[in-house]
Order: sequence, then C-alpha cells, then structure tokens
Amino acid sequence: MHSCLVEKKSLKEVAEQERTKYLTVQKLVKKTTVNPSFLSELREKEERKEQARDYIETLVKKALQNKSPIIKVETVSELLGKKFDGVLNKENVRLHMKKVLGLRYRKIRRQPIQTNSERCLVQRQQYALRMLDTLSSGKRVLNVDESWLSETEYSRRMWYPTSSEATLPDKPLSKRHSLIVALDTEGRMYFALYHVNTDSDMMELFFAYLAQQLDNEDA
Repeated sequence: MHSCLVEKKSLKEVAEQERTKYLTVQKLVKKTTVNPSFLSELREKEERKEQARDYIETLVKKALQNKSPIIKVETVSELLGKKFDGVLNKENVRLHMKKVLGLRYRKIRRQPIQTNSERCLVQRQQYALRMLDTLSSGKRVLNVDESWLSETEYSRRMWYPTSSEATLPDKPLSKRHSLIVALDTEGRMYFALYHVNTDSDMMELFFAYLAQQLDNEDA
C-alpha cells in the first residue's frame, strides 16, 4: 500500500512486484483510502493469528509429551478458543495440524496390556505353584481383584505425527463402572460396584466391610 499511496506506483506495478492479483491490490487500496487504520488493523489481526498458530503447536507438543491422545480437532480448537477466541476456526486448526505440524488422522492400533509381559507370566506361574500347595493343606483362600467396564470408549482415529504410530493403551481411563470382587476357594463371592476410580481408600473400605461380613458368618 505504501508503494501505491506514497510512491505513487500503479496498481499493476504493485501487483507484479508483490506477485498477487490486480483486484487484490485494488481492494486493499480502496479499503485503506476509506479507513487509514485498515493496514495497522490488518497487521494486528495477522499477528494475532500467528500467535494462535504458535499456541496450537504448544498444545500439540504438550499433549504428545504427556502421551495424551488427540482424538478430535475440537479438543485443540476449544483449548485455543479459551485464549484466542474467534481468531482461528476449527478448519483453520485442522489445516495447521495437518500441513504445518505434519499430523495425520490415523486409525488407532491398540497395544497389548503390559500384564502379558514375560515377567508377569513368570510371576503368575510362581503364584499358581504356591497356591496349589496352600489349597492342598485345606486352607480357605480369598482372591480379591478389581476391574472396570470401559464401554464408553469408542474412539477409532486420532491425530498423530506421521513418523509415529497412532497407539493407545488397551485400558483407557474414562467414565466407567468399577468393581471389586472377592472369591474364595469354597465358591463364595463378595463384590462392590461403584462409579469412582479404585484407589487405596476404596480398597481399604472394601476390606473393612469384607472383614465385618466374614466375622458375621463365623459368629
């Protein structure tokens, strides 16, 4: 615009110099003539967009470092909107993740859980051998375990770098039904069903009620 308004160059010369269309230069000159602050406002807007793009890169890097899966573009777009509201839309975010950051929306490949490692298999074998000796002595044994039903996780694709595999743990944390079950060697079962995550407090509470129930049975 400086070339047209100050140096008095023709629109055609400026278009050729900037390698853009004649009509684009014409529109910009017209807007600048009507609104002298148009260029500064346009420059501030572009700087704001560039800051938003840098923030997208920060969000993606943080998610990858924390091994947090990026399932949907909306997740990044919502986080971006909290700091740069209305600067970039969801499609702008998607294109930046794909073309600039090199991410691809790929099918998730589930990884086997670590409890099937060689070390865990050996430990289970040793447990079974000791358990057979205990049972042969006539003792009553209670086996206690906790689990959950994660049927709310149906994600099949996620955003990930092309140089890496799109993997997720086989047991993602999500909204779920949790349970603790105690099963003894005589066929009796004791269980608790709840919605919160199983932590040490929940296990202690279960064992307290289980001990009370066993005392009542022996009374």
